[in-house]
Amino acid sequence: MIQQIWLYLFAVIIGGAIIKELFISPVILVLIDLIILFALYMLIRRYSFIDVKRSMYFFSLLTFITILVDVNLMPSIIGNIIILSILLWMIFSSGRGGGPNRPPLRHKWHK
Repeated sequence: MIQQIWLYLFAVIIGGAIIKELFISPVILVLIDLIILFALYMLIRRYSFIDVKRSMYFFSLLTFITILVDVNLMPSIIGNIIILSILLWMIFSSGRGGGPNRPPLRHKWHK
C-alpha cells in the first residue's frame, strides 16, 4: 500500500517536472512548483495513516529548494546536492527520529 502511494507521489513530481520543461519563465515555473506541492498535499491528505504535517514539511523543503533553483538564486548543482543529501538523510536516519515514536513492544503480562 505505502509503495503504491510513493509511486503516486513520484508520478505527480515527475509529471510536474515534465510540464516545467515546456516553460522558461521563472514566474510560471514557481507557479507550477506550488501547484505540484498542492497536488501532493491533496494526495497525502487522502490517507489517514500518513503524518501530513511531517510529510508536508519534507515536500515544502524540496519545493523551496527547487524554487530557489528555478529563479536562479541557487546553482542547479548545489540544489541537486542538497536534495540528494536530504533524501539520503531521510533513508538512513530511520532509527534516530526518522520514523514515528513508538513505545517498545510490551505484552499484557508485563505490568
